[in-house]
Amino acid sequence: MQSNIDWILSKWKEDTVFPALAFAQNSGCENMSSCVRAFEQAVIAIGGYNIKKSRPQKNCILWARKIQAKAKETLDTISVRRFFYLKTREHHMTTKKCLKVQLKKRTTEAELSMLEGSLSSSNSVAEAPSSSDNNNNGNIMTAAPSLNSSGSVLEVAPSSFSTSANLSSAESSPPVSNGELMLESMFEKLDPAKKWILSTGKCVDNELYMFGLQCTHDHPSKSLIMDPDDANYTKYNVFTPAELEEIRTYNEKKLPLMTSDLKNHLLAFNKSNAKDIRNVLKANNTFDDKFDSDEDWINCTMYSILRQYEAGNMMKPHCESWFQSHIWSMIENAFDVFKDVDAVVGESVSHASRKRKNANRHISSLGKMDPVQFGHRLDMIFRQNVADQSEAMEFGGSEAGIKDSGGCGTKYLYERMYKLPRALKDMLDRLYENMPNTYHLQYNQLRTVGFIHSGLNSQMISLDRPTMYSLF
Repeated sequence: MQSNIDWILSKWKEDTVFPALAFAQNSGCENMSSCVRAFEQAVIAIGGYNIKKSRPQKNCILWARKIQAKAKETLDTISVRRFFYLKTREHHMTTKKCLKVQLKKRTTEAELSMLEGSLSSSNSVAEAPSSSDNNNNGNIMTAAPSLNSSGSVLEVAPSSFSTSANLSSAESSPPVSNGELMLESMFEKLDPAKKWILSTGKCVDNELYMFGLQCTHDHPSKSLIMDPDDANYTKYNVFTPAELEEIRTYNEKKLPLMTSDLKNHLLAFNKSNAKDIRNVLKANNTFDDKFDSDEDWINCTMYSILRQYEAGNMMKPHCESWFQSHIWSMIENAFDVFKDVDAVVGESVSHASRKRKNANRHISSLGKMDPVQFGHRLDMIFRQNVADQSEAMEFGGSEAGIKDSGGCGTKYLYERMYKLPRALKDMLDRLYENMPNTYHLQYNQLRTVGFIHSGLNSQMISLDRPTMYSLF
């Protein structure tokens, strides 16, 4: 700690911003939390100095006393966080291989110990086992399920046993969480020849893996979901803006264009007052037995919204269900022409998400049967209309909120950046798994679509697989 104190006393300058990044680089700390603790301890120590005995450092001592309560905010800058992200990333890259060897060695030692134990017990059948043999102070560590590229379970690796014979080696190894083991298990299944390499030489799949290992919360990167609009990637220097633009435009799927006749029909409603819109509706009525379904949907939608506008409802506060039934019902009505697909509304559970979450359920054995987990609940799901006995494929969904938060609200960020993309990935995986084998090489032709409704604003997002593994 003394070195940190001396560094602050020598580098601190009055009326300047404290060089937080330089302190982090000089501290020798391995992560952000330890660096913050070291800074807080140094500041408290400096603040405790006697000003009369340390007159040359008077202003620095007064500064240290002033910021003691907000020492974390002083050090917690983007540049410092970025520094420790890159440092931790380098640490992961250099230690993961070593860790894998250690885990393999521990597993091998445990298997040998079990084998020797079984041989000795067979040679002395009459000998009764001791209580220590029954307990053996060991834990059964069930290995994480192995996943294929689409995230579905392929197989479960054999369980490894940690016995008292290798407790010392286990204690010296870094702790590995179940989530990290599952992420590693999925990553190890990826074929290096099929990974996504950018023009800069950076591998998208590897960067998502390294970033996911460091995330303290669940993040789409742990499912190899790449969202170029996620500010985390530029904040922590995972990808540069140029690389994100390359990712965004790679194998980009353009939206289909409407016909010129339909476009002209829609532009006819581009009026400045309600009276003119009503005149257009009167001229474009389709109340006959021969009508175009797309033009009919436009007319129906325009008339429905016009009635709400004339009633003054657009200027009143409403609950989420009002926007769903009075405004965004236009999305639901668009599916009326499809006989085999429905827009299911009302916080419906995604079948694809439920299937993924319950893929490892089994009957009770050494423990009770796990309870059924529900999938993501969406305000609307675009689902295949089939009999209950068949699995209904899902093609997208939507989430709605009562107001537009300008793209920074908690609800918007959670649903736009996490919940809806995760649900769309589950749907895409199920579509891929149900494709005939002859079409599996056309994985990049599939995509699922979602909508984020925020008050009277709406945003469409789509998720596809431009390469074998990564999605965006």
